[in-house]
Amino acid sequence: MSVILYTETKHLKIIISPAKEEDELIKGKIGGKEDSWHLREAGASIKLCSGAVQQPVPFTCRCLLWNPRTLSPSTASDEILVSSVIEISHDGPPDLDYKKSFEGISFTVSLMHSAPYLEGYEVVIKQLTDQENNEWKELKTENTWHGSETSTVPKWLFPFAQAVCTKSAVSSFAAVWRPKSFTFSRSTTVGPELTCIVPDFPDVSVQIPQSCVPVNQDFCVTIQVQEFPSSELKGEEGLVGPVLYISSSQNVTLIAPVTIRIPLTLHEGNQELAELCPGELRILHCESLVEPHDWKDITDRLDEPPCLLDGKVQFKVRHFSRFRPVKLRRSRLQSASGFNEFVRKLCSRSRPQHARFLRACVRPVYVDILDSNFSAIHKTIPRERSL
Repeated sequence: MSVILYTETKHLKIIISPAKEEDELIKGKIGGKEDSWHLREAGASIKLCSGAVQQPVPFTCRCLLWNPRTLSPSTASDEILVSSVIEISHDGPPDLDYKKSFEGISFTVSLMHSAPYLEGYEVVIKQLTDQENNEWKELKTENTWHGSETSTVPKWLFPFAQAVCTKSAVSSFAAVWRPKSFTFSRSTTVGPELTCIVPDFPDVSVQIPQSCVPVNQDFCVTIQVQEFPSSELKGEEGLVGPVLYISSSQNVTLIAPVTIRIPLTLHEGNQELAELCPGELRILHCESLVEPHDWKDITDRLDEPPCLLDGKVQFKVRHFSRFRPVKLRRSRLQSASGFNEFVRKLCSRSRPQHARFLRACVRPVYVDILDSNFSAIHKTIPRERSL
């Protein structure tokens, strides 16, 4: 069996001796005075509501290793599985006393994950609802990235996602990492134009002329803003802005240009960096959802040249798609090959993960972290023992 250890920008392949392909079982009791169960081997923690169960109840946590029969949440093209898949079950006969005292109560599940902290992304916990059809539902999830002196959560669990859920006879959980989406409709805007201001990033806005907005009241626009890890471009002589993805609930013909405003950096206090960084402002565009790394320079095709004011880029477009502002030194733009090489590197470094999990593969192979269709489950390893 081959194990691939992912680091933030590279990956490392290690060949280990074949082991028994069995799920890891962790047994314990929860309830009474002990309302928390920290599962270090699974990278998880379970916490009951205070006083919810008067007597300790035996439980089993199964950390699922991947095989073709493993139930795990199906991921969309922009989602990545970033935690172990765990299954919590009552370790004993589901008698009447058990059902009366425990079945259906709420508890909090926390899952350690390998997602980096990037603006515009979210980690969401999903719970299995239908084993036969492998259907999962999303839970309202909170993300915690750093610990504090007053924190009661074990240090090894950070960063983690947590959600409150209802216990059933067998409950399975996993966490996925994806871009955060914001939806806008006529009812969420004021004025004749459809002005979309992203709540998490007030400096990001998309202004759609009234003439381009369908009369249909159900029409809505979805926006995603995704930070690019600036550490990935050290020495590349450029500043890369976030990706802005605009889509609509129905096809529209933009007879007038849409005005976009977006900062070159999403972090407050860094706007001066965008102003001071020497170079020429360019707008990149990606049309294809099938080829998400096929970026092209459309600056010379815009109705008006893009402008930079107070760290924010403004430009106008006539179609919805993915856009990304960049500021490059002229030396990068003097030749088509130099610019294309920059874009190629840019696209190959978009979504790193931290090395906190091992992925078990059925055969030795290198896997691109950007390939979210790779079917594998993370196997947790304690940080003190990480490679």
